[in-house]
Amino acid sequence: MEFTIEASSLSEALRDITRSTSNKAVTDIHSGIKLEAASGSLTVAAVNAQYYVQKRISSVEIAEEGSIVLPGKLFTEVVKRMTGNLLLRTYQFRTEIISEDLKTHMNGIDPQEFPQLPQQEGETTFFLSNQTITDLIDGTAFAVSTNESKPVLTGVRWDVSERHIHSVATNSHRLAQLHKSVEGKKEVQATIPVMTLKELKKLMKQEEEIEVSVGPTSVRFSSEDFLLHSRIIEGNYPSVEKLFPKEVTTRFTINKNNLHKSVDRATLFASEWRHCNVNFETSTEGKLRVYANASELGETEEFLPIEKFEGDLIKIACDGRFFMEALQSMHSEDIQISMSGDKRPIIIRPTNGDKHVHLISPVRS
Repeated sequence: MEFTIEASSLSEALRDITRSTSNKAVTDIHSGIKLEAASGSLTVAAVNAQYYVQKRISSVEIAEEGSIVLPGKLFTEVVKRMTGNLLLRTYQFRTEIISEDLKTHMNGIDPQEFPQLPQQEGETTFFLSNQTITDLIDGTAFAVSTNESKPVLTGVRWDVSERHIHSVATNSHRLAQLHKSVEGKKEVQATIPVMTLKELKKLMKQEEEIEVSVGPTSVRFSSEDFLLHSRIIEGNYPSVEKLFPKEVTTRFTINKNNLHKSVDRATLFASEWRHCNVNFETSTEGKLRVYANASELGETEEFLPIEKFEGDLIKIACDGRFFMEALQSMHSEDIQISMSGDKRPIIIRPTNGDKHVHLISPVRS
């Protein structure tokens, strides 16, 4: 194999791909990066226990087609420190990298040992815009569970119908749900590992349409420049509709940014480090009291104006970090908060019409 390529182009692709190589690989092959020069382009690929990812570079001059697997981290660092055009050529499994007056030799691995891209059967394929996928990830992925004892909750559930896509994530203490309108899609469901979605977001470019293929046990995202193939999480995702109360006893509207800043300040004095408890209390004066205390530090409280108050006065506590993350994910100047008692979840919705909702379970104050 022999090809010439601009160092910056290769370095950019390697930076994306190297995130996927395993630092705890069972064998060297799983910590390596496969390079394949063929059909007028260079493909670089990496694999880990969760997904297979590859990027395609078209700005390359190929003198001889071929492939090699090189140590991922080392090769990436070497290329990052080179400038201008690179000449890379292999002799069996030994690779020579030349840039101006610098010459580096690196031992490679037989590319036949590199895992093959898994094949999918019985897949359902549709297209989504970069913006739609970004919204789905940013609006829900942060709410997944980190507890591996319930694997299905460590992923984001996508339910796709002909005109809509529904994304939901929960860790049993909070829930994030986003509903987007799409056209001409086929009905399919999948629970996608959150790390796969985070990797997808990094790989996507602006104004790019992504092909999504969902099979019985895997999902594949692809464009002209990249391919990401991941397993899907098996198991029945819990029904979340029953978590939404049929009746609401308290409802009001408040400025999102002011509330976020207030909760952020209160978390500095949260008394319970595990839950970062922040307390909320409505009053007859049309104010929301936000307060927290820690016996060894002190306490803080502030009062924020609320609008369109309906129902009963309420006093409730929840995890302040969960609350801030929910607010950060919403693109609305004001948000609506509703409750059905101090033992039921707090429900947060934007007021701009987005079909986005968060549930946060209360904690003991």
